Parts: sequence; structure tokens; C-alpha cells
Amino acid sequence: MKEIQKELSKAAGESVPEIMIEPMLMNGLQCRTDDVEKIVSRIAERYAGDILKRLVDYGYKENLVHLYVIGGAAVCSGITAILFQKGM
Repeated sequence: MKEIQKELSKAAGESVPEIMIEPMLMNGLQCRTDDVEKIVSRIAERYAGDILKRLVDYGYKENLVHLYVIGGAAVCSGITAILFQKGM
């Protein structure tokens, strides 16, 4: 979330509080198509990709094992949404 906050603050030219970012990660981007959506999606996709790469590095075989993401954090919801979009 810190990286998203940093990028959004840079784009807005002012500090964007975490309280504005958390709902987007928990509830999705609600069909947004603006710069905020592009920034959040880019960072979340990269983050999810990094997690998947690490899993593969540790022996995860996506064609043999189903991946279940368990947790209550907002970021977990965002990662889960990205993984489902990729068909995992």
C-alpha cells in the first residue's frame, strides 16, 4: 500500500492518505478508468506477479496445485482479484 500511496501522492501533487487507498484495495476499483485506476492496477499486478514468481521459485507448480489466498488484509483482497483475473 505504501508504494501505491507514494505514486498517487506524486501524481496528485499532494499527500494521499492511506484511508483513501484502502477501500480501493478492499472493494476493487469500481470500474474506474482514470489515472488512479492505472496506477493502482499497475502496482497491484506487479506485486501479485512478484508473489507468483517467488512461489514458483519455491517449487509451486500452478498446473498441479490450486492456489488459495487466505487472510483478512486489504491487499490480500486485491491480490486475490488479480489472481482470479489471470485464471489462477
